[in-house]
Amino acid sequence: MNSLSRKTMRNSQPRGGAGQGRQAIGLELLSDKGVWVPVGNVTIPPNHEVPSIGQIVEIKYLYAHLGGSLYQPTYLGLRDDIDPEECLMCKYKPEED
Repeated sequence: MNSLSRKTMRNSQPRGGAGQGRQAIGLELLSDKGVWVPVGNVTIPPNHEVPSIGQIVEIKYLYAHLGGSLYQPTYLGLRDDIDPEECLMCKYKPEED
């Protein structure tokens, strides 16, 4: 089992999560072609405000697979010290099947 990874990603379209009081957001990374690629969702804890679309967020996750599936993602907070152009897919290290 891999250790937890920390990644910085751009927030995409917020989505309602399962159950009352739960909010989830979509996550995107910038491809080498300049296109934002969805890489999964993360639930926002109740003690955090839901980020606005396009804001940069930091998450940690147990591991990821090609195609963007994140396992056990955890929201860590907003990042205002990073530009969206730094949220690159080439920095994303999914596991090989």
